[in-house]
Amino acid sequence: MMIRIEILDGPEKGIDHSFRESTLRMGASSANEVPMTGDGVLEVHATIDLKDSQGLLRLGPEGGEVRVNGTLVNADTLLQPGDQIQLGGQTFLYKLIPFPTPEQRRRVGVLEWITLGAIVLGGLGQAYFLFGTARSLRSDVDVALLRATATPLPTPNAQQELVPTPTPISQIIYPTPIPTPAVTTTLIPTPTPLPEAVGKSLDELTRDAREFAEDGDDLNAERLLQEALRKDPKFLPAKMELAKLYGRSSSFDESIALWEEIMQETGPASMDYMDARLELQVMKRRKALLSEEIPTAPRKIPTPRASTFLPTPAFPEVEDEMVKAIPQIKVEKIRMERFPSGPRHDQFRMLYFELLHQSGTPAVQKGTIKVVVSFFEQQGSKVMLAAIPEPRIQLDIDEGLAGDQRIDNLSAAYDVPKGQGSPDRSYYGAVIQVYIGGKEVNRAADPAFLLDYIR
Repeated sequence: MMIRIEILDGPEKGIDHSFRESTLRMGASSANEVPMTGDGVLEVHATIDLKDSQGLLRLGPEGGEVRVNGTLVNADTLLQPGDQIQLGGQTFLYKLIPFPTPEQRRRVGVLEWITLGAIVLGGLGQAYFLFGTARSLRSDVDVALLRATATPLPTPNAQQELVPTPTPISQIIYPTPIPTPAVTTTLIPTPTPLPEAVGKSLDELTRDAREFAEDGDDLNAERLLQEALRKDPKFLPAKMELAKLYGRSSSFDESIALWEEIMQETGPASMDYMDARLELQVMKRRKALLSEEIPTAPRKIPTPRASTFLPTPAFPEVEDEMVKAIPQIKVEKIRMERFPSGPRHDQFRMLYFELLHQSGTPAVQKGTIKVVVSFFEQQGSKVMLAAIPEPRIQLDIDEGLAGDQRIDNLSAAYDVPKGQGSPDRSYYGAVIQVYIGGKEVNRAADPAFLLDYIR
């Protein structure tokens, strides 16, 4: 793939660049691959790295302002074709185009001619042997030796009188008793490997287990995965498949333990760590749902207010006291990470944020904090609740907060399953609501102006 840069404004407006390089530097310096001299552009403002058809935007060493589709970014960000990137006061469009494939004409090589000639000569040699050599052999045969002669009759044997053999008298033979040893020893059987696992590598065992699981044979799938982990307890693909298998069979404790081990063994920046973290949250939510009691009376849901932009939200009314007073908990460091589409999903986003206790407000008791994350999509000029399996995710916080304490590493996932994406809808943002004892005390959003649509 080649990177294509289309500059939309500034002194270089209208200039298009196409590069075969995998790393592009952008900035005001003429030594950069993409020179940009607009307002606020530093010498080396940013860098784009392309690996396996995936672009990664890296910030420059001087730390200039960088925005992706209008959102300010403070760390390395994955890019999608069509993203609009702003460096300082100058904007450009990021695209990917495939390499042109040159037309090639196939020429028959010398080795092919030699092989064809050998085949023809071999066929002619076989034909000569069948017809020429065999004919000469038949001409040398003496015909006189092939004349038929009379076969002599067999001489009859003398008649012998047959004497019957007497039948022996049967006797009952009793088995000799086996003496019982004085000390009884317990034999410990040696574990034998599974027939399906003999001579197979760890990758082959994991692949066979995945095929068993797809056919509904979870028992054999679990046996093969355990055999793979017996050979190598650190083999990550087998451990992840076994954790998924436990989750499907509602063995949530075993699944949660395996996902926690995977998070400890992988780095926080890896995709395996992200998948393990998401699966761990799902397993904990499912376990919590199974342990919840079914309410005897239906829960009352407040009627949402009508809105031109948001036809279906169901947020509780904002009280004036909550707006005027300082909230006990503040939402900070909201960050959204986007991931490319894959075999499991069309779109995937991870929302990260932190909770901070406000100085001068009462302490919050343990177990009284709940956080609700709602994802929204845009269709034309309308903003509405996302049409995904879990548009709203509730996080139960087990900790308490007091004295400017902070809870970090909170996250929620926006996941569009494979084949369920809609071309006329796109991700718009997320709203984070904080409740204490069932009462909303604060809310935040990414992007922040999303709150204007739901108030």
